Amino acid sequence: MISLSFRGGINTRVLRLTIWNCDQPAGSELAMETYFRELSDTLCAGLADGEVLLLNYQGETSDFARLNHNRIRQAGHVHHQALELDLVRDGRESGASMPLCGSLDADLAQARTLLDRLRTQLPLLPGDPHLNYATEVHDSIHCGEDRLPEPGAALETLMEAARGLDLVGIWAGGEQSRGFANSLGQRNWHAVDSFNFDWSLHGEGGRAVKSGSAGFAWDPAVFPARLEAAAGELALLENGDEKALVLQNLTDALDALETSGSVPASKSAQ
Repeated sequence: MISLSFRGGINTRVLRLTIWNCDQPAGSELAMETYFRELSDTLCAGLADGEVLLLNYQGETSDFARLNHNRIRQAGHVHHQALELDLVRDGRESGASMPLCGSLDADLAQARTLLDRLRTQLPLLPGDPHLNYATEVHDSIHCGEDRLPEPGAALETLMEAARGLDLVGIWAGGEQSRGFANSLGQRNWHAVDSFNFDWSLHGEGGRAVKSGSAGFAWDPAVFPARLEAAAGELALLENGDEKALVLQNLTDALDALETSGSVPASKSAQ
């Protein structure tokens, strides 16, 4: 059972509608880009004269793990897909959102129920003088290459590199996707895989060095090098040599800027 939010007009008005959701996992029948396109085409084909429908899709399939003392303390998987509908007619707009369960028939039935509710709500709303949406069609599609390892393989690399150290952090990685469609014929899709590892290395006396890694491609050689640098910084902290640590961080930052071309070599040398 799910709760759906409605909005519309200049001043947002929220209603609540409860609908039974299906049990089928999302995305199990079709690739989601194809699924979203078929869902959009069917909904747009059923509009009445004068109606404009705007559809926005959000999806995420990712894994995460929390580490403490270089051990996995919590792990999980996120699979979320939602559809936002905006119905426009006679200068009025009303919108609602719903989760997708992956069964085309069930999702269409739920979306049509929402559209009927929006049609009922529209005449009750004032006209929106600021209503503005694109009427020119610009299609696009981008599907990034999946260059991430299996979550278990990435975590094994991290934990092996930090053997004997107090590594604390959160790993998250997976696919984020967005889609747009309207009844004017526009279709857009963007999907990309990425990871983020926010971590810190802890030592004696409550001292710690914080770092992080993120990107679209996983390189197993990068983390051990960063971990080694963090261990060196932690040793300086534990020895009470904060000035040397600050100087080292400044040097590393200037080296990074010089490598990227943001600062001329003569400046960084000074």
